[in-house]
Amino acid sequence: MDVLDSTEKSIGFFFVQVKSTAAALSLSKTLHLDVDMHKFNKLATIPIPTFLIGVDTQTERAYVVAARRAILTAFSSITKKYDLIHDAVRVGLYKEVAQYWRMYKPGLLKARTQFANER
Repeated sequence: MDVLDSTEKSIGFFFVQVKSTAAALSLSKTLHLDVDMHKFNKLATIPIPTFLIGVDTQTERAYVVAARRAILTAFSSITKKYDLIHDAVRVGLYKEVAQYWRMYKPGLLKARTQFANER
């Protein structure tokens, strides 16, 4: 997914894996998902910002967690603390991705932007 500035110019991008469930418990602080360890680890080892988004299909709410490092065992839930319905969570996600591209990979983003402009 691309992150755009106010002029709709790409300032970075990130990858997500989306998992959903219809069996969520509404009062629970976690969203129960079956997360495959190998798929998650592939996501976590991509050298750009990566996230897992869990969707409760009953409430149509989505929750995000960062996929920053490989895991040793599969896991079955994620926190509901970072609900994408909240502006602060979406702004935090935007800032995290923008900061990454600004600080760590400016050359790669520039090359990607030039390639996109040539198409």
